[in-house]
Amino acid sequence: MTQEKPPSDSEQPQQEILQRQTQAMERLADQFAPTTVEEEERRVARLARAFGRVGTRMALLIGLFVGGFEAFQWLYESWEMRSAAQDYAAVGSEIFYKENNPQVAESLLADAVSLNPNNSRYRFLQAYIDGMGSVRTLLNLDRPHTKAELDEAHEALGNALFLERQSPDKPESQILRGQIYAALSDFERARDSLTDAINKGNALRTQERGWLSASLYASSNFIGDLVGISGLGQTVATTLNLDGDEEDLDSHLSFAYVRLALVEKEIGTSETAKAHLEKALEYDPSSKWAYLWFGVFQSEQRNWEQARDYYDRALALDPRFDLAYYNKGWTYLHARPKDYVTAGRMFQKAIDIKPDYKEAFYGLGMVYGYQNKYQVAHRYLSKAVTIDDKYLTGWKWRAIVNDELGDTDAALADFSTAITLNPSNDDLYVRRARVLTKRKEYEAALQDLLLAKDFNASNYRIPYYTGQVYVELAQFDSAVSALTEALELRKEYSEAYVARAGAYLGLGSVSEARKDYDLAVQFASYRPERMLNKRAGFFLSQGDFELAIEDYQLAREKNPRFAPAWLGESRAAIKIGDNPTALYAVTEYLKLKPQSEEAESIRKELAGE
Repeated sequence: MTQEKPPSDSEQPQQEILQRQTQAMERLADQFAPTTVEEEERRVARLARAFGRVGTRMALLIGLFVGGFEAFQWLYESWEMRSAAQDYAAVGSEIFYKENNPQVAESLLADAVSLNPNNSRYRFLQAYIDGMGSVRTLLNLDRPHTKAELDEAHEALGNALFLERQSPDKPESQILRGQIYAALSDFERARDSLTDAINKGNALRTQERGWLSASLYASSNFIGDLVGISGLGQTVATTLNLDGDEEDLDSHLSFAYVRLALVEKEIGTSETAKAHLEKALEYDPSSKWAYLWFGVFQSEQRNWEQARDYYDRALALDPRFDLAYYNKGWTYLHARPKDYVTAGRMFQKAIDIKPDYKEAFYGLGMVYGYQNKYQVAHRYLSKAVTIDDKYLTGWKWRAIVNDELGDTDAALADFSTAITLNPSNDDLYVRRARVLTKRKEYEAALQDLLLAKDFNASNYRIPYYTGQVYVELAQFDSAVSALTEALELRKEYSEAYVARAGAYLGLGSVSEARKDYDLAVQFASYRPERMLNKRAGFFLSQGDFELAIEDYQLAREKNPRFAPAWLGESRAAIKIGDNPTALYAVTEYLKLKPQSEEAESIRKELAGE
């Protein structure tokens, strides 16, 4: 029996490869070539399930891709629109708080709401700004409210109620309500509302963001930091219509304290009001409003330098703060000596910033009116009443300027317009009576003065102008009585002393008249050249020509443009034979009044022409 030879070393690997191939073929045969019908059916079923799973997964993958793209596109579009809405809201808020322009701010908020109508914060802010815009109009009125304006105030109150229902814990509704009550001079309720606003604001400052929005915001920012995307939290919050940042409660609280300070000033003390302004600056050191009102308080105490310092602080925070320029202008116009140039520049700056600033046009009118440049003053006052035909102050002062210009018809028309705006204003009746007296319409003048006394019996101008009417009617005893009443109401009333002096002259009491003229000059503060001119005229009438010349010269030294003093000096100098002085004085008068035939005749006579 022969043995089979073992494979050689070169044949062994080949046999191993053949063996493995054979085993693989057997396994494939077992899988795909079953020997029974049952096994064939099972194999087909397994294949069907396998293909089904693969098809389902592929369909899911395709659907996920397509749906994910659509979802991404929706998210991107939502983010884009809501981001734009947020920009509109942010700019609108800044325009309102920084530029003090509620009209433009409300327009921008309307755009924000149209882009993102589901954002309650935008609707809240829109209603707040709308209400505050109405309040600004009401706060700046210089006359009683019309029915339309009262309706507007009630609409603003409706906005306040809407805000309170929408967000009862926020302070804005009570700030708005406090503003409205203050505009309606209901200061007690204004104080209560503003105090409530402050309490709500302080309560909110201690609260934390809701856990859901806080978690989402924090986690989004964390992921953004990991992948290098800054501000991801705000982007996600905008996309999902959530507020990414906390409300600026400190600014609201600061503003509430400013408004409370103004209310306290009306019903409390100045010291309490100043304490509230200090509190406003604690919450918001960059509050231009607090500095503005500190300046106003200092102005009311005639501390002009301190007032300007506060206005400058406000302007350092906001170089386009028109109210600060306007109020600073008055510090130069009310101070002594008056700085007309700087005051005019301040008012003009306010107009450059706010072209329809009627009060600034009125300020310019006063700048030129104080300088007796009535034609220029008239133009600025006309601009003020063109901007607002219900601007009572503008009508009143244009009437006064018309009177100074000698246009009594226009003066009466303007005073009458002002009276229709405020029929119970005693000062308007008094001033109209003065014009009527000039026109010798004495009964109409007395009727206006009686009406004025019904509205305000303590107005010292009423007995003063009543006395003047009696002087004109040569009823000197009644005149002295009325003018004495005026001086009892105001001791240092120069005009009343001059008027009573004239009444005493009518009664033949020269010594009493001299005393009153001296008191008139002594107490004269506004345009003292007028009182000097009146006393000089008295001296001239009594033959005291040297004293007359002395007073006339003092008058024209105080105001070289005061024409009557030059003419009076010329006449007095002629009386004592001082022709050179008389010629010099009348020549200067003609420079101011070149069409005066009387003065030209005097000049020619003195010059020997």
